[in-house]
Amino acid sequence: LAAKAPEGREAAEESVLLFVEKWRKSWEQGDLSSYLACYHPRFKARGMGLGGWKRYKGSLFLRSSERTVQLSDIRAEVEASAAVVISKQEYRSAIHQDFGLKILRLRWHRGRWTIYRESWKPLADSG
Repeated sequence: LAAKAPEGREAAEESVLLFVEKWRKSWEQGDLSSYLACYHPRFKARGMGLGGWKRYKGSLFLRSSERTVQLSDIRAEVEASAAVVISKQEYRSAIHQDFGLKILRLRWHRGRWTIYRESWKPLADSG
């Protein structure tokens, strides 16, 4: 396992974008274990730590088996073992749909990128 994040701006950004696509795909496909493996042990969002996030997302995954997650206008900024990824996110399932700005704050942890913080805020409709 690589102890350090990839060096060089392009290599680091590429590794971040590959990680984000893996996270997006596992979410869209409903692969809860792969999805949750993308999160840092000290993850926090919406007032929840990782345990609360696992329970929250687990119940959402059960409520709707099909979902579409699209990211666009993705920007990644990498500095040493941390990164910030900002994108527009469109989410659709049988029970919910939204469009907003997603911000992922990543940390390099045990040889791979992990999501340390995550936020989302609604944007004007995508259409």
